[in-house]
Amino acid sequence: MTCDVLKRYDLSLCPRWWRFLLLTALLLALGGCVTLHIEQPDQKIIAQAVSGALIPGFERRDIPSADTVSRLNDNMRSFVDEWAPASMTTNDKVKSLLRGLISSQGRAIQYRSDITLDAESTFEQAVANCLSFSILYASMAESAGLRVAFNKVEVPPLWGLREDSLTLTSYQHVNVIVEHLGYDQVVDINMQEYSVDYPQKRISKEKIIALFYNNNAVNAMDTGDYGLAMSYYRAGLALDWSASEIWNNLGVLHMRINEYDVAVELFKMALSLNTRELSAATNLVRVYQYRGEKEEADKVLRAVQGYQKNNPYFYYRMSVKKLDERNFNEALADINKAVKLLKDHRFYYVRSRVLQAMGGYEESMQSLELAIQVATSEYYRLYYLSEKEKFNARAEEGRAGVGSELL
Repeated sequence: MTCDVLKRYDLSLCPRWWRFLLLTALLLALGGCVTLHIEQPDQKIIAQAVSGALIPGFERRDIPSADTVSRLNDNMRSFVDEWAPASMTTNDKVKSLLRGLISSQGRAIQYRSDITLDAESTFEQAVANCLSFSILYASMAESAGLRVAFNKVEVPPLWGLREDSLTLTSYQHVNVIVEHLGYDQVVDINMQEYSVDYPQKRISKEKIIALFYNNNAVNAMDTGDYGLAMSYYRAGLALDWSASEIWNNLGVLHMRINEYDVAVELFKMALSLNTRELSAATNLVRVYQYRGEKEEADKVLRAVQGYQKNNPYFYYRMSVKKLDERNFNEALADINKAVKLLKDHRFYYVRSRVLQAMGGYEESMQSLELAIQVATSEYYRLYYLSEKEKFNARAEEGRAGVGSELL
């Protein structure tokens, strides 16, 4: 159930759980014993922001309807009949349809993380990110008589450092689950980003379309078309009022038009819906710093940094950065902290690369062996085995290679 503020701003029309959120103070636990107390968002400001009234010259723009985002045309239905005919078993349909979409014998769809298209455009242009591909595959699979569900995967966050602020890049990965009798099968255009160990949950088609609108809003915002971005954000919230990523991005939009007071309330809204929306917390710090509110900025920043210190992916990212800079001692210290917090195969791999760069052959091989042992997929295991062969070949030739590819 959603609270459609695009039509009316009557709190009594919202679900009880939503009213409860608005009437209680937010306790944001960002990590360990660090707790951040944030006031509830100002609903009058929220309503004003969602209306689009603050966007210069805003007029509602035409955007794809929810139905057209996943629509199949006659050519696409013929493709389904060819690659997943009724005579096939469920398992064969799943594999054949995937092969038809990504192999050179079929559509040869290429992965591109920076583009979000509807199903028809994805099919015609043969490019897709995980969301676009999931929408296309799910629509075709349903046309072939398969039962499907959308799966939202919480890919671990990677922290990046800018000169004067911390920023968190959060990535929402989506794939498709085909439901079999007794087991489910995951279909993903970018299996390198997927692991069964990551937190994940099935989400509705409405939430998927809301993510589609959100992605396109960000693209429009980045090109400076704030009116189109606002139209997409409104459409996304109409489908999924609880989408914290949309509230955060809407806050970024209002930052860009210098509506900082409004942005603060939007970031609070994001955090009230999802205490793990760390990008919103980071953005709050930036706004408070800009406005000269040092005490408020420091309070939020301490909580963010408290989470950071207990976040193995922060140390992982910093180790990769320092490896690139050939600062091997600090890179090793950071990756050791990451490994201490979490036994992730990628951490062992990066530690192997650092040790290799430092000339520690035996220790490097031991770490690479651990990466192979705890790899979460066959893809990674085979990759590490190939790296082991390359490393052995280099060692025999008397030269150690240095690299820092980030998996």
